[in-house]
Amino acid sequence: EHSAGQIAASKAITLARQAGDTNRLARSLNIFGLASGFLGEMDKAFDAFRESERICRKMGYKAELIGVLESLAYMTFEARGKKSQKETDAYEEEIRDLLQGSGDIRLSEWLTESLAQQAYFRGDMEEARKYAYEVLSHHTEMGDTHAYNSYKSAMAHALRQIGSFSEALPIY
Repeated sequence: EHSAGQIAASKAITLARQAGDTNRLARSLNIFGLASGFLGEMDKAFDAFRESERICRKMGYKAELIGVLESLAYMTFEARGKKSQKETDAYEEEIRDLLQGSGDIRLSEWLTESLAQQAYFRGDMEEARKYAYEVLSHHTEMGDTHAYNSYKSAMAHALRQIGSFSEALPIY
């Protein structure tokens, strides 16, 4: 339930501000932004994303910055569709730059997911599938059924966003 997520994230934001915990604040703002966006409250979503982005850049929180840039790319596409291609491409390019050569398995996984998402948004289904199935294969190899199912859901959302309903429906 996105309303419950928005309320919980709002409480976490308040607590993080009181504690002066900028890392938790940045992450909570990103979660609040996602919940708000899913509720159709785009102004709240983008305000939260921008504040999170500013904190991440100021404090050097690389993983959190990648997360908020992913959220910005997703919600920008959700709000404006293909008209936002240049903006979403810029977010995805920055994500790739941040991830390149990190040696961090989690960040490397994000890079592959990011490449798949960008290919979906461009309409390059062959490339999108290649990266998406690489991600799914990794989750299977690791025995992480939660991540596998979560990513399948993300694939379905991306397919829905680009209008490929017949391919998205069986995944849901």
